[in-house]
Amino acid sequence: MIKNDPTEHLDDSYPNLRNIAKWEKLWDQSTWILALEGVRGAPEDQMNLKSRLVHSLMEQLPLKPGTEAFLKMTAHIENHLHLAVSAFQKPERILTEEKLSAFGFVTIQEPELFWNYVQKNSSLQGLNPLATLEDRISFQWRTMAGVQGVRWVEPSLENELFAAAPYEAPAEIKRKVEMASILQRIKAVEAYKFVAESGLKENPIVIAVLDTGVDYEHPDLKDQMYPNPDEVRNGIDDDGNGYIDDIFGINATLNPGEIDIKGEPVPGAADVGGAGKKCPDEVENDPLTSKCGHGTHVAGIIAAKHGADLETLGVCPSCKIVSLRVAKRCARRGENGSYFVNCGIDDAAQVRALAYILNLKKLYIHILNMSLGKYLRSRAMAFYIRNLQKNGLLVVAAAGNHNTDSQNYPAAYGSVLSVCATSTPEGRGIYGKADFSNFGDWVDICAPGTNIISTFPGGNTRAQSGTSQATPVVAGAAGYLLSVDPRQTAETVIETLKLFSNATGLYEDEKLNYRYRGEYPDGSKYFMLGSGFLDLENAIRKQAKSGVSEGYLQPQVKGGCIVSSIGKSSANSVWEFLGSVPFCLGVLWSILRLRHRFCA
Repeated sequence: MIKNDPTEHLDDSYPNLRNIAKWEKLWDQSTWILALEGVRGAPEDQMNLKSRLVHSLMEQLPLKPGTEAFLKMTAHIENHLHLAVSAFQKPERILTEEKLSAFGFVTIQEPELFWNYVQKNSSLQGLNPLATLEDRISFQWRTMAGVQGVRWVEPSLENELFAAAPYEAPAEIKRKVEMASILQRIKAVEAYKFVAESGLKENPIVIAVLDTGVDYEHPDLKDQMYPNPDEVRNGIDDDGNGYIDDIFGINATLNPGEIDIKGEPVPGAADVGGAGKKCPDEVENDPLTSKCGHGTHVAGIIAAKHGADLETLGVCPSCKIVSLRVAKRCARRGENGSYFVNCGIDDAAQVRALAYILNLKKLYIHILNMSLGKYLRSRAMAFYIRNLQKNGLLVVAAAGNHNTDSQNYPAAYGSVLSVCATSTPEGRGIYGKADFSNFGDWVDICAPGTNIISTFPGGNTRAQSGTSQATPVVAGAAGYLLSVDPRQTAETVIETLKLFSNATGLYEDEKLNYRYRGEYPDGSKYFMLGSGFLDLENAIRKQAKSGVSEGYLQPQVKGGCIVSSIGKSSANSVWEFLGSVPFCLGVLWSILRLRHRFCA
């Protein structure tokens, strides 16, 4: 048992002091997220907080105040401990945990700071208070958690982009797996036709892409970017959010005003964190995740303009994109000089991005696409997602690419729309689960995720696979539903997509997905690939005809009667009906009637 453990109430789905081995490799051993009370981000606030942190750290070391060793160590910590605060500027939008006013990002530049000091000072070597990594992590965590104004602490862990190797289809059938085919498989073409024939108007819906950045000068994307209505490209912070010229988004790996590394700018990454310039062309054989390839690919799936060649087709051509870069850039040296690659997507960058959205002068973003994640929860991420959803945003996230039922976050958070991937017709059948896709009773819906052709930096296109690709298909579909009727709530859109998805097509083939549905020992049903396969035509027709209730469709649960989220296209299937709420309520009503009859 760890003495004074501030994490004793956390289970192992969170990083804590008892499961360090589970998350230590996902951590840079230097960056912490602190949940703060009473801090608004002013310079004096940050100075006071840093002073308290330094004082708390020094109190834990066995040094006598005023001595030379004490003063030297204090100066050493002050020089190596950096603090930035992300504070709410729109307090009217904070709907949960009102006392939580901000998050601080503490970076200890020298991870071995305290251990090095102990090793170099003979007066402390006999104590060995920080002999192991676990000791040092525990020391820092307990110290920061005990500082006045700090509600809780967690490490900022690295996340993964869920892109996989493309499925290599035979040359003669490669054309069948292009984006046009994807739109046909989700019945988007029929949905577009229905909307046009019905005379419905498509309104612009804004979708934020938390990713590696977007090439916003790509010919199929340049007209699809949504400019910040409160910002002008003039070198001034017009909207007062700390970011200069944040026209199409920000580089959230930087604090406002922080200087980026020198070199080619990327979207969302001007030298002071503004919108930046176009994404540079990708180097041949560069991985997709370098520079801004992954984010550009995702953005194109959502909203790429429908060109005459139909090679790139966004699911929602009336939607607009905002780029929030959460992938850090690192310089690398090659044969032809320096080049830049992504070197991690941590929780701290995502928290900055989500805070940026919540602090917009006008909350013009409707949907958030997150084709990334990890297998541990973050309290800071959950806090922001909860508040964004309270303010009307719909969050769509990738289930993950490891063919496991382990819960991946943010996809597994309760009201986030979690997306799994299906394969190509030539691979595992039109509705077959992609070999790489995660699954589980926490997944909400499936969409095509193999060999998706989309935009790529420098005006190019490229095929890529992954739940990273399936997720923007669903985000685009959600955006299209909203574009036709912007009065809907996020909960209503989620409910519509799930209720009117194709469950029969997804679950009926015993050779493909039959094993992903069944019964728990108590007789309740489970469906491991969500409600069904995305069917945009069915959803748009039902929405236009009668709409759906605004009550949020509860997730599937283990034990007892489940709340069925199986698509209405398979409403006559017995296995769905037996698990539905009406059936369960009917059985309960019958039992109560019989009991009343025989007991009267």
